Amino acid sequence: MRKLISVALAGALAASAVAATSTGAAAGKWQGKPYKGPYYSYNYYGPGPGAVAGAAIFGLALGALAAPLFNPYPPYPYAYYPPPAYPVYPSYAYDPHVAWCSAQYGDAYYPATNTWVDMWGVVRVCVSPN
Repeated sequence: MRKLISVALAGALAASAVAATSTGAAAGKWQGKPYKGPYYSYNYYGPGPGAVAGAAIFGLALGALAAPLFNPYPPYPYAYYPPPAYPVYPSYAYDPHVAWCSAQYGDAYYPATNTWVDMWGVVRVCVSPN
């Protein structure tokens, strides 16, 4: 699909380049604008809509052709893995208070001192409903 889009954009770019050069050459008559010097632009309002469209098509075609250079690998299929379960240490498994605090605060809970450390680093005492 990408190659088809790239070929289509390249064809559109080539067609717009040919059309832009042929329309300027086909006019072939003097536009009636006097020469005012090298730095003076008489009635110049910037690039026309054809130049803007040609630049957009050229940019898109160049981006489509250069995309595989910056991402040569196919997208990685990400899978959701559940977070690891916190272990309940066997030496404290007989105490429901220690089991609840360990399940509630995880690795931040220290059963030997019955304390846990919150996210700001403050040491707090675990008070369980048991």
